[in-house]
Amino acid sequence: MSGKHRVLILVTVLFMLAHSFASASADQKAGGSLKNSLKELDYIYKNRNYDECIKFADGLLKENPTLIGALTYKALSFFKQKNYPEAERTYNEILKYNSLHSKTLYNLACVYSLQNKQDKAISCLKKLVALDVTNKRGIKIDNDFYNIRENIVFKNIAGITVRVGGEVLFFDVLPRVENGRTLVPMRLIFEALGADVVWDEKTMGVLAKKEDVSVSLTVGSDVIYINGEEARMDARPVLEEGRVLVPLRFVAEALDAKVSWNGRDEIIDIVTKAPEGGVKYSYVKERLLDLTDVIVVEGGSVQPYGLAYGQVKTMIVAKSKEALELLNSMSFDEREKYFSEYENPEFIYKSRAYYRKQDDIITYFENGILANVVVLDEDGLNFRDYY
Repeated sequence: MSGKHRVLILVTVLFMLAHSFASASADQKAGGSLKNSLKELDYIYKNRNYDECIKFADGLLKENPTLIGALTYKALSFFKQKNYPEAERTYNEILKYNSLHSKTLYNLACVYSLQNKQDKAISCLKKLVALDVTNKRGIKIDNDFYNIRENIVFKNIAGITVRVGGEVLFFDVLPRVENGRTLVPMRLIFEALGADVVWDEKTMGVLAKKEDVSVSLTVGSDVIYINGEEARMDARPVLEEGRVLVPLRFVAEALDAKVSWNGRDEIIDIVTKAPEGGVKYSYVKERLLDLTDVIVVEGGSVQPYGLAYGQVKTMIVAKSKEALELLNSMSFDEREKYFSEYENPEFIYKSRAYYRKQDDIITYFENGILANVVVLDEDGLNFRDYY
C-alpha cells in the first residue's frame, strides 16, 4: 500500500471517529435537554399553571408524539381544570402506547366515573385490580367513584376480592362471611381451579372433578365427599339468587389448593402447586435463551412500575408457549437455578406472569397475573408496550 493511500485511510478513519463522537455528544445533549424539559414540566404543573403546562407539553409532543411524560402532565392539567372530555382523550392517547399503564387506567376510570360512563369506568378498574389487586386500596376510598359505587363489580373490588391462580374473579353474587367463614359462588371458583362442575337441581347436589380428584356436596348439608371419602365442612353451602355459595377454604383445599387471607385489604388468594417434571435446566438453558426476551428495568429511569433508585425488575418474556412448557417441565430445584440468574424476575407469556420471585420465594400462578410489559427508550426517558 502506498503512503498516499495510508494517509487517505487515516484521514477517513479520523473523520468517522469525529463524526461518531459528535453524534454521541448530540444524543447526550438531546437526552439531557429532554430530561430538563420534563423537570420543568413537572415544576409548572406543581405550581398549578395548568394552561402553561398544557402548552409546554404540546411543544414537547410536536417533537415526540409518543412521549408519555408529556401526555401525562397534559392529561392531569385537563383533569385539574375539570375538562373531562379532553382529559379522557389524552389518557386514551397514552393507552395507545402503553395499554396497561396503571396510573393512566386509574385516572381514566375517575374521568369516566365523573362523566357517568359507568361501563367504561368499571372496565378500567377491572384491569387495574387484575394488574395488582392491592390497587383496590385507593379505589375504595376515592370520592371520584361515587357514581359507580352500587355497581356489582365495584362492590366486588371494594369488598372481599378473590384471586385464583393470579386471576381476579368477579361474581354476580357477592362473597359473604358467616361465623368467620367466607362463602363464595361455587361454579366460578371450581372452574378457575380447572375443575368441571355438574349441578343437579333435583337433589341440590354439586359434583366437581379435576384430574383424579372428585368433590361432591349438597346445599344445606355440611357433608362433603372427596374421592368418595366423607368429611365435614365448617359451614353449610347455601343457595342465593340462583347461585350455590360454598365455604371457600374447605373446597379449595379439597382440590389441593392453598388459601391465604389478607385481612387489611380483604383479599383471598388461592394458589395451586406448580407443575414439576424431570428436565434439568442445563439441558434446556440454550433453548430458553432462544425462546425468551429478557427486559431489565431499573429505578431512576422513566418507567411505569414505580421503582426507586437501586430497585430492579426483570421480565423474562416468552416468545412462544414452548418456553413456558419447558419451565413447567423442570423440578422446583431446577427452576430455582434458572431464576437465580436474574434479579427480581417474573416469567411472562402473552401479558400474563406465571412465575414471580420475590424475597427468594418463587410463586406459581396457574392462570397468570396480568402484566404490563414495556421496553424503554435508550435514553431511559420514555417507554412503550412490548407487544
